[in-house]
Amino acid sequence: MNPEIIVLVGLVVSILLMIVGIPIALALGGVAIVCGLITLDAVFLMDMFALRAFGVMSNYTLIAIPLFVFMGAILQRSGITEKLFDVLFVMFGKLRGSLALVTIIVGIVFGACTGVAGASVVTLGMLGIPAMLKRKYDHSLIAGCICAGAGLGVIIPPSIVFILYGSTAGVSISALFAAGILPGLLLGLLYLVYIYVRYHILQPNLAPAISIEEKGEYTPAVLIAMTIKSVLPPLLLIGAVLGAIFVGWAAPSEAAALGAIGAILVSLAYKQFNVRTLVDSCYSTIKVSSAIMFIVLAADMFAGVFLRAGANRFVRDLILGMDVSPLGTIIIMVLILYVCGMFMDWIGMIYIFIPIFSPIVATLGYDPLWFGVVFCIILQLSYLTPPFAYNVFYLKSIAPKEITIGEMYKGVLPYIAVQLVFLILIIAYPNIILYVPNLIAGQ
Repeated sequence: MNPEIIVLVGLVVSILLMIVGIPIALALGGVAIVCGLITLDAVFLMDMFALRAFGVMSNYTLIAIPLFVFMGAILQRSGITEKLFDVLFVMFGKLRGSLALVTIIVGIVFGACTGVAGASVVTLGMLGIPAMLKRKYDHSLIAGCICAGAGLGVIIPPSIVFILYGSTAGVSISALFAAGILPGLLLGLLYLVYIYVRYHILQPNLAPAISIEEKGEYTPAVLIAMTIKSVLPPLLLIGAVLGAIFVGWAAPSEAAALGAIGAILVSLAYKQFNVRTLVDSCYSTIKVSSAIMFIVLAADMFAGVFLRAGANRFVRDLILGMDVSPLGTIIIMVLILYVCGMFMDWIGMIYIFIPIFSPIVATLGYDPLWFGVVFCIILQLSYLTPPFAYNVFYLKSIAPKEITIGEMYKGVLPYIAVQLVFLILIIAYPNIILYVPNLIAGQ
């Protein structure tokens, strides 16, 4: 049997192992070793694994991951999300579905602060579920807006997904950050429009408005002061991090360090920084970062065997050999990613499909930056898509028993539809993605 066929069979096996619940690092690493021993010389295989492990450990770009995770962990414990939620609660209280609107807005801001969907789901769930249940919101509405709002952090920079994608595909992480701004905000806006139209206009009974007594009376001066205190700090921190990257003052890793320091300063300003906050944040950072790095190492091992066996060329020739247009080829790749996203973790998808699809995109003449954002938006969609909708699983871990898993799946379906429409939009109009990077580059 040809080496490329063996490795492709190994690819299918690794996907099946991940579907049945085997940890990604074990699935990819184990299959890489078995396929490597079958197709390559054992000594050469061990040398290649050692070199690839050294390459991962010496990858300067990946330093940004623990720093951004630490920044998000500190902000999560500083109380900034709770304050932001309270301010928006007051501002939008008179609208039906106001708490759902607030959840999406907080998801946009907090997603930009953390770059990790799981942390956003847990935080938004702990804030939003009690408030919405108290006001008798529909259970599906509660689950849907929390899962969708938390997922926006995948494409709103600074995003850890962009960091891993850029370091793997050889695409500028700074450019990916710039390219993710407009799509992330536009998708958040589409979510807000959907919630307003459905729950304020079409089905107001599913999301009752807040009473005047509950909302309270606030003078404009008090509202302005609350906004300055709760909204400006995270926005200034995000602006400082991204601004340092975009104007060329700092690389993403250096800007991540700036963000970590800024998060500590914000926590100090809110009088929430102490030894317990620091210890808990460090523990959370080590836990998340080490899990990611083990997966990255195993996936890089598999990618080495995959490339050495020539499987990427085999798949590229197979896809390019189809009698379809370049756009048709892109659509085929998007459909493959969408289906696999129903079952696979996003890190596994990055390391499995980038070696296959990146050369095809280059051959077709499409902008790799544009495809990178499209790829990451599909990864974001995978957080919502059943049966393995990770944001649903995260939310279920903290939700009361009265909100069932079926109601959660039902709640995310409209947001999946919105995101599919959005995906068609950015494929049809690539400038939605490329406008900001071109603007920064002066083109």
